Amino acid sequence: SIPQVACATESGASGAQIIDGSLKFNTDQNTHLTRTPSSVGNRKTWTWSAWINKSTTGIYQPLFFGNQTGSSNTGNGLRFDNGDKIDFYQYSSSSFAYRLLSNRVLRDVSGWYHLVITFDTTQSTADDRIKIYVNGGQVTSWGTETYPNQNTDWYVNNNTAQYIGAYNFNDSVLTEKFDGSMSQVTFLDGQALGPESFGYTDPLTNTWRPKKYEG
Repeated sequence: SIPQVACATESGASGAQIIDGSLKFNTDQNTHLTRTPSSVGNRKTWTWSAWINKSTTGIYQPLFFGNQTGSSNTGNGLRFDNGDKIDFYQYSSSSFAYRLLSNRVLRDVSGWYHLVITFDTTQSTADDRIKIYVNGGQVTSWGTETYPNQNTDWYVNNNTAQYIGAYNFNDSVLTEKFDGSMSQVTFLDGQALGPESFGYTDPLTNTWRPKKYEG
């Protein structure tokens, strides 16, 4: 069965309408999505948004990953680390080239988190190049904070294997897998947008709600 997300549309405000359409990922069954684009997109500027419900805590759980090639241990990813922190990184061979690891932990398995990555390495200021939002609020407290250089090309949006719900460094071994559900996953090529493009604060309940992207 398809899990349901309890949320409200802008017109319904606190009406608590039910939104169908989330996809269940199960670590025991190696469930994930993968796609290899036929051409390279904008690797300097993009936005990723998704509503996420975790089923498990205390393990590495990838949300999306972009490979450099089909056989090298190099790529970029977003995941929950084994301490349930947000971990957005570029990994190369045996070390992190760039990494944002939050101090905040996300351990709630009963509700939904809305995550947005706003990526734009054309920005001259380092901390403007990557912005991460949870439920409409920007994450600003980092245990590890190293940003890519200006105009760095990321492996996300490359014409190589791109994954949702799995980390894969050589096209044969899924070393990390997501356990939970995702809904309304959106990737925007060439645009750096904030969370207001995907959600809004319900003025009656002061809760963050999904809205349809219209761009």
